[in-house]
Amino acid sequence: MKWNRRRILRQGRSAAFKKGFQSWLLLVAVCFVFSYIGSVDSPATAFIGRIDEALGLAPENTNRNVDLLKEYLSEDFEEKDRPAFFTQLIEPGVDLLSRNFTWLINLLAANAAYFKRNAAEVAVYLLMAAAVSAFLQFLAQDVLIIGKNRFVLEHRYQKNTRFRRTIAPFHHKTLPNVIFVMLNYHIRLLLWSFTVVGGIYRYYQYRMIPYILAENPAATWKEARALSVEMTRGYKWKIFCLKLSMWYVELVKRIPLAGVLAALPYEAAVDGEIYIELRSHVSGKDQALRERQFDAPPLWETGEQSIAPNFILPDIVAPSPAGIRIKPAYQLTDYILFFFIFSMIGWIWEVLFHLIQWHELVNRGTMYGPWLPIYGSGVVLCILLLERFKDNMYKTFGLIMLLAGVLEFFTSWYLDFFYNTHYWQYYDKFANLNGRICLEGLLFFGIGGAFAIYIGAPYLSRMFAKWNPKLKIILCGALCMAFCADWLYCQLFGMNGGAGVAGAFS
Repeated sequence: MKWNRRRILRQGRSAAFKKGFQSWLLLVAVCFVFSYIGSVDSPATAFIGRIDEALGLAPENTNRNVDLLKEYLSEDFEEKDRPAFFTQLIEPGVDLLSRNFTWLINLLAANAAYFKRNAAEVAVYLLMAAAVSAFLQFLAQDVLIIGKNRFVLEHRYQKNTRFRRTIAPFHHKTLPNVIFVMLNYHIRLLLWSFTVVGGIYRYYQYRMIPYILAENPAATWKEARALSVEMTRGYKWKIFCLKLSMWYVELVKRIPLAGVLAALPYEAAVDGEIYIELRSHVSGKDQALRERQFDAPPLWETGEQSIAPNFILPDIVAPSPAGIRIKPAYQLTDYILFFFIFSMIGWIWEVLFHLIQWHELVNRGTMYGPWLPIYGSGVVLCILLLERFKDNMYKTFGLIMLLAGVLEFFTSWYLDFFYNTHYWQYYDKFANLNGRICLEGLLFFGIGGAFAIYIGAPYLSRMFAKWNPKLKIILCGALCMAFCADWLYCQLFGMNGGAGVAGAFS
């Protein structure tokens, strides 16, 4: 069919407004959600932007915290004889990273001693926050938009498209490919944009790639690029003129409510019609264009459909993975007793280790009772989260190390930030991370966690099964009450800081 700008605009209006109130409302909802995900005007972004205000910190305090971070970093680098080149990067680097994350600096600076003591760690947190934020923004603005495209394309073939069809392209088998193709797409457009004219040309040449992925999320970059080039050959100027003729849409977008209710759905529907039009001009159907339903006439031309459209791309379902047990293997009382038994085993290990090494008997716990909660918590989490993977021993061991590393690092940071104290430091150990975790310790925890999953927990559970149920409940209740009393005492009078523990930072 020959390209006709007026026909495409007319079909866009039909797709947006002439299929009934419920159908229009669904399209409005989808366009609204996907237009504001990741946007600087989104409610989530506005909420993040008000965190500084919620913390009660004035802008001048934020600026002072940023300056202090630069000062602390410079001192830290000078003490460690870092090259001058690195020192010169501190000021612009902190300014760049802190621009959107002043809330993180203010939060960490609430403890001035921690802020000064761990300036490099704060800078790493800023770098991690920037990287995660950039990736999430890319997902929200440049990957999830494919879900909207899928909905719009299906919307023209049925009266009330289900909202869950927006996630149909993101199956776990195709999601990595979608992310890779869209990342490739934006990187190439960015590089071409430096040539100005070339950037504009490539923008229109690659314009169909997000729609090709919406139709076939498994299409590779090479396939999607080649197909988009073929589809837009001879039509780039026509697409430009059509979009230029929609100048009034940009004006309507700026009218409160009218933009959401009219401009956004109309623009999305027209973009979908452009894709369907160019798709029909492909000589012979490329294997990437696998949805034959998209070759059919739209709903407003055929009237009410008698049967549901037959789309190849299925809904996303979450079946139980083969070979993984979902039903819990233990009872609640088992987990409570696991926590206390392994907390006490950890405490005994620490006390004996210190006794052998330093020949003195001391309470090595963070609390006052004979338990170290990090050991018990680690074992319970390993059993609760990883016991289902026990058929694969190597995978289980690696996941135990990962889980133990996260738990130990967070616990160390918690004690550092909230209590200005530390109970372990691994600065002298090989492969340590800011002294909070080290490879040697993680291997030890991996072995201990594997022992608990494969041997300790099954044996203890069989032993508990022989006990009187009421006795188990009474014992669990008594232990929990004692632990809560210990915790409350620590909150009132401070954590255990006696001889033999690392204690406060100097």
